[in-house]
Amino acid sequence: MFGISKSALGIVVGFSVLLSAGDISAGEGDPAAVQGFYKDGFILKTADGKNELKLGASVQLDSRFYLDGPPPDSFDIRRARLDFNSKHYGILSVRIQAAMEDNPYIRNALVDIGPCDAFHLRVGQMKVPFSSAWLAFDNQVDFI
Repeated sequence: MFGISKSALGIVVGFSVLLSAGDISAGEGDPAAVQGFYKDGFILKTADGKNELKLGASVQLDSRFYLDGPPPDSFDIRRARLDFNSKHYGILSVRIQAAMEDNPYIRNALVDIGPCDAFHLRVGQMKVPFSSAWLAFDNQVDFI
């Protein structure tokens, strides 16, 4: 069903959830208390900013309806994507993006370790960062 094994995906998601849960507590004024809000996706974040979980989605729909009849009416889901991003301790990031249209598959699944801004180690299945145009989501590209 997906381009990455279910067990590998389960390990990455489980590891990410365990890291997030390890610092979450319910104490008042505790720097690890959880805040939830919406900003370009649903975000759960610790007050100290070290851990973050971001859930997002994008959908592109297409429909055609004719009043006079001959061409058939249609409705199509062009793109449907779920996006899971998490950051842990300020140095470890995990991203899983699933494309859910037609034949579902994992579009991106990666782990990024960056102890400083000058050095990052990124491992996983991802879009190759070749140019700034390649880094834009398909539904965010302007018409020419």
